[in-house]
Amino acid sequence: MVEIKRQAIILIIKETYDYLHNQEELIKQNQIKCILNQVKQFIQASQLVEIPQYQNQKVQEQAIRLLNNQRWCQADQLIEKHLKESDKYQSYLKFLQSIALIENNQPGKGLIKRDEAQKMNGNLYKELSDYADKKLSENQNNLIILIIKSYALHDQQKYDQAIDQCRIVLRKNPKYLHALYRLSYALQDQHQNDQAIQCFESCQEYIIGYFQRAYSLQQQEKYQYAITQYDLAIKKDPQFSQALNNKGNLLYKMKKYDEANEFFDQAITIDPFNAKFYFNKGQSLYFLKKNDQALIYFNQALIFDKTYAEAYTYKGYLLLKMNRLQFAITTYNQAIIYCENERAKFEELKARAIGVR
Repeated sequence: MVEIKRQAIILIIKETYDYLHNQEELIKQNQIKCILNQVKQFIQASQLVEIPQYQNQKVQEQAIRLLNNQRWCQADQLIEKHLKESDKYQSYLKFLQSIALIENNQPGKGLIKRDEAQKMNGNLYKELSDYADKKLSENQNNLIILIIKSYALHDQQKYDQAIDQCRIVLRKNPKYLHALYRLSYALQDQHQNDQAIQCFESCQEYIIGYFQRAYSLQQQEKYQYAITQYDLAIKKDPQFSQALNNKGNLLYKMKKYDEANEFFDQAITIDPFNAKFYFNKGQSLYFLKKNDQALIYFNQALIFDKTYAEAYTYKGYLLLKMNRLQFAITTYNQAIIYCENERAKFEELKARAIGVR
């Protein structure tokens, strides 16, 4: 596990070097170098790099002693606790790596790393928020910590406070990419799409800016303009699976289902563990009346995310339409277990399915 963490750090450093080495503008070099130094400081301060090898060895020796003494439960509990702690640290690294990749103008890889971090650690933003509060009490001018705090506030749907964190950063550095990115993101969730679009007016070179502009235009139902922006993002970063998926969604809304599926397929190829991409293709296949194929994709979405309420809804509806009542009831039973916030809805759907039977 320590070796995995070291490899993650090395990847950040390598990609950062490649970026800095190939840039022509000294200002950009200094800005990115400063940002990544802050990321490095955060990692070191969090004790994410220097996880002593002897700690792993100590746990291993303790486990062996417990096994030799046939204390199976204690050995299992010790190892499980250590693995969870290791996963937690790795989730922090992946999150920080996502920031570095987005700053490195590789948003496709960056967003995938961030998704991986969230899947590994369901309390990621809560833990980062607690850490950020501690560090900000020591130094209110730590820009990367302010950005991390903005993520946590956004996750709590405290959009105004997230915006405030970003504006503090931008007062110190008006072209701080990640602050612009997170600011536009929060504005979009407050339906202030015109303001969100303006965030990147002075930073045309950033790929994430095309993506954010496209999403705002999409929210305003300016689909053709949005597609143009997604195309620019994809051209500059062919591995940008979220941009490919979003373009597919636009084509889906325009009822161009076959074209939409081509982009969903490309997104799945790049990020084959993203439940949303499978669900979107399932929807598109459903409207093409390819029910059996749609069912396969809804199932695949639920393999990667057992809490995906919308996937259960569509799958159940499709099974009822195909007169597979018992399978529909089973689907609603699974939804009742995994989707606690929508349990009442699925209990009602189950009751209706039983009534049909």
